[in-house]
Amino acid sequence: MEVLRLAEAEEEGTEASTGRDEAELDRGVERLLSFLPAADQVLHRPALRDALMNAQKSELRALQEAGDMISLPHFRPSPAKLREHLAAVEAFVARLGDRPCAVTVARSVVDGFCPMRCHCALEEGVLEILRRLFGDLDIMYGDELDQREQWP
Repeated sequence: MEVLRLAEAEEEGTEASTGRDEAELDRGVERLLSFLPAADQVLHRPALRDALMNAQKSELRALQEAGDMISLPHFRPSPAKLREHLAAVEAFVARLGDRPCAVTVARSVVDGFCPMRCHCALEEGVLEILRRLFGDLDIMYGDELDQREQWP
């Protein structure tokens, strides 16, 4: 990421032309703004530019590591932490009692709520919990529901 290269150059004491620094910063700002709706880009451009100018190298590295999921929190749960969270979900669902007629599971990967690196383990864990508690499942995915809505 252009902005991270600027931070590394500053840290190393490398001299670069101010024009080049500004151009790299502007490219970084534009890349990040591209994730926002066009109507919001103008509104957020000045604040984003200021935030990048004042960001620490570790913050810029977190943005770079997030890749196209810039809204992800900087949180990578360990397998043990995932098991702990799934155990809490199982305890909660078990207390609900009878078998529900429907369960909706939202992956929340695209919006950044669920870290992409663990969504498969979480989804499979939730399905395993539901199978343990309620037996066989009739699983239907969103794209299948979309197709059913189009049927006469």
